[in-house]
Amino acid sequence: MNEQVTSEPVLKVLGGFLAANYLFAANEMGVFAAIGSDTKTVEEIAALITAPPRTTRILVDALVATGFLQKENGRYQNSPVAATFLSGQTPMDLRPIINLWDKVVSPQWDTLVESLRENRQTFGLNEFNQQQHQFFAKGVATLTAPSAQALVQQYDFSAHQSVLDIAGGMGVFLTTILQQYPHLQGTLFELPVTANMARQRISALPIADRTHIAEGDILDDPVPTGHDAFILANAIHIFSPEKNQAILRKIHAAAPDNARLLLIDFWTDPAHIQPQFAALMAGEFQIFSGEGDVYSVQEVYDWLEACGWQPIGHHHLAGAASLISAQKA
Repeated sequence: MNEQVTSEPVLKVLGGFLAANYLFAANEMGVFAAIGSDTKTVEEIAALITAPPRTTRILVDALVATGFLQKENGRYQNSPVAATFLSGQTPMDLRPIINLWDKVVSPQWDTLVESLRENRQTFGLNEFNQQQHQFFAKGVATLTAPSAQALVQQYDFSAHQSVLDIAGGMGVFLTTILQQYPHLQGTLFELPVTANMARQRISALPIADRTHIAEGDILDDPVPTGHDAFILANAIHIFSPEKNQAILRKIHAAAPDNARLLLIDFWTDPAHIQPQFAALMAGEFQIFSGEGDVYSVQEVYDWLEACGWQPIGHHHLAGAASLISAQKA
């Protein structure tokens, strides 16, 4: 007997839109932080987030329905997930990612149809206001932190002397590596706006004296030399295949013999549909640059070989992110 077709998959996706917006509202209004490790009534929560009890009840009941709060005898408490990741009470604070999705990604995706139909950038860095630049940098840093931790567990940097983190955002990969390997020097190569934010973050870290910052554009400026390991994380998805190969050649020209290149991104299967999160993010990259996409492992292997690199392997890091490593041929 044929399986009955229902509308449940459609309604599930649409419900996800509603659930995400409740999460955005709760984060902005400080619901999870207000509840903390305690249990509270609707009236107590309403007073803390400065909202009427009636509308607060709408919000917190929706959060119970989506699993972020728990309710018993008229009192609400954070679920284990919310307490760990959304309350601000642990080091594993994902609120910067919520801010990124709410304040940057959500308005970006209002332009998805326009970007797809016209094949152009509709909401990139140049369209960000100052607050969105901050949300973007901090959100991406938080999103990539698990991959950075996984990288230092999987790749041995002992034989290297100096690491260049290209288009490395707030320097999460670089600083994680330097904290794990005290003998290493490192340089972050970034656009001026992001480099300034990275300086503020890095200056407070114990590895600040081993971390250098070079301002520049990977497309227009030479790649800094004097390094034997190169990291390019979450950048290739911004550019076209042609530009990506130009970038790989520029890095090759700056690299000494036997240098290593570590590429971290949402690398996909040959059909570009797995991991699912990677497939969904392709639209974000298109909106952001007008030429962005997700690429398969084999596509990247082919580019590397064409640009003078010998692929070494592909390894999962965290979530949908994975590592492709190569050596200068």
